[in-house]
Amino acid sequence: MTKRNKIIQNIFALYYPDARCTLNFANPFQCLVATCLSAQTNDKAVNLLTPSLFSKYKDAYELSKADYEDVKNCIKRLGLYKNKANNLIKLSQEIVSRFDGKVPSSLKDLISLPGVGIKTASVVLAESFNIPSFPIDTHCSRVLIRLGIAKEGDSIETIMDKAKKSFSKDRWISLHHQIIQHGRTICLARKAKCEECPFKELCTFKANVL
Repeated sequence: MTKRNKIIQNIFALYYPDARCTLNFANPFQCLVATCLSAQTNDKAVNLLTPSLFSKYKDAYELSKADYEDVKNCIKRLGLYKNKANNLIKLSQEIVSRFDGKVPSSLKDLISLPGVGIKTASVVLAESFNIPSFPIDTHCSRVLIRLGIAKEGDSIETIMDKAKKSFSKDRWISLHHQIIQHGRTICLARKAKCEECPFKELCTFKANVL
């Protein structure tokens, strides 16, 4: 790790010591479902409807037998709800048929499930199995690009790979949450609060807006 990246890592830990996942779930299956639902939707909206969804469908076995229209109606307040309802039923069916009803704990198996990409899989690995992972969402992408860790045009996989190479493995999970919090509160997509930013002396983006 370079001296600069070590400083960045330490600043994140100093300013966001309590950063955590803001989705609510009680087990790996709920984590997977909630994360799938959070695509292009904020976590607060997901948390408002998952209690009723999880009450009705307690595990992969129950959701695998669910009626599509019923699941669709349960989540219709979310973006892409039709596709999400279809994917939730199909991934539940595959979890039952291929993994004995248990959410798999490998990246390869997770991304083989319908509607599960590398970001969702990485969240499940980190949050449910405590396996070092570095999920990349829009906030992470923006912040890492502005800090010069990644470049504009990099794919999610490339940004993830660069982040993993730039920071300590034992910090990947916590750092991911800290970066998200920074992106939500300071490093906004529009009108970034650069004067309030603890990285303003290190950031490559600041020079373009101040």
